[in-house]
Amino acid sequence: MTNLFPLSDAEARQVGETTFDRNVVVLAGAGTGKTTLLVNRLLHALLREPHPFRLSEMLALTVRFYNEELKRIGGMSSVHKG
Repeated sequence: MTNLFPLSDAEARQVGETTFDRNVVVLAGAGTGKTTLLVNRLLHALLREPHPFRLSEMLALTVRFYNEELKRIGGMSSVHKG
């Protein structure tokens, strides 16, 4: 079904960052802000509920994202190889 009134980019980002009653899928090209949206979504979740995640889960995701970004830009070292 085609949406006759598509959301603006800002509206779509707001929905992606603040929707927690269902899964959100983001399809976008490189450099469009997917990681930024994910970080903003995490911040919104923390503001809603101060402890929605265990600290170990957040650190594991942070290290994973950091390592992935290093690989993308051709970094020679990483925090954790695994």
